[in-house]
Amino acid sequence: MEKQIIMFVSKKNDDDRAVVDKLAEMGYEIITADFNADPSDVCSECRKKNVDVMVIDDAAGGLKGYDFLKVASQKCECGIIYASVNTDVMKEILALEIGADDFIKSPIHPGLLAVRIRNLLKRKDYKEIKKEEEIRYPGLIVNLSQYRVEVDGERIKMPPKELELLYLLASNPNIVYTREKLLDIIWGYDFDIGSRTVDVHVKRLRDKIEKDSNIWQIGTVWSVGYRFEFKDECPDTGTSEIL
Repeated sequence: MEKQIIMFVSKKNDDDRAVVDKLAEMGYEIITADFNADPSDVCSECRKKNVDVMVIDDAAGGLKGYDFLKVASQKCECGIIYASVNTDVMKEILALEIGADDFIKSPIHPGLLAVRIRNLLKRKDYKEIKKEEEIRYPGLIVNLSQYRVEVDGERIKMPPKELELLYLLASNPNIVYTREKLLDIIWGYDFDIGSRTVDVHVKRLRDKIEKDSNIWQIGTVWSVGYRFEFKDECPDTGTSEIL
């Protein structure tokens, strides 16, 4: 079985070395990159090495980390975990909105990071189960095996978690998923009760795929959750099944 590859982006201090050593002990192949390097160069290496998860450790908590994250979310198709000394909820929301799949506190606890990585990679099992399936609606194609989304014939780039969320909703139209159920299925673990992770990912999906579509949308069922629906067939009657 091939080792899964983790790219660890940091300033390479002693704390970072402890984290890297722990991940290596767990059997991951580790590639390190300098936090001060050109993000485009790092992403190029990430694509070349077919990295599974990128960890960005912003130990300083400045704007440079968010700039790096923005480039990575646009140019890398791997999962991204962002670590920062800034643990204010608004900073977490900002990181998720920019493109992170997960957010943790820096200095990083090696065991906590290992669990977060494992849960990101766990979704590959879901991919294998559905590997032969492709969802097609007018103006929308979602292919999980190729991690490809097309809207009106245009390829749309998105991180794995966004695509998996879209695939789940679109493969079960008119089914209402609670936020808790989506966290369980897509992320594989529970966030703190105040986390807006699902809301942030849905917002990013809407910004990328809905555009001027008059056929389908990701609908909100207030105080419950979300569903994929057809605009002329799914009025909010409250009759949809809720998971």
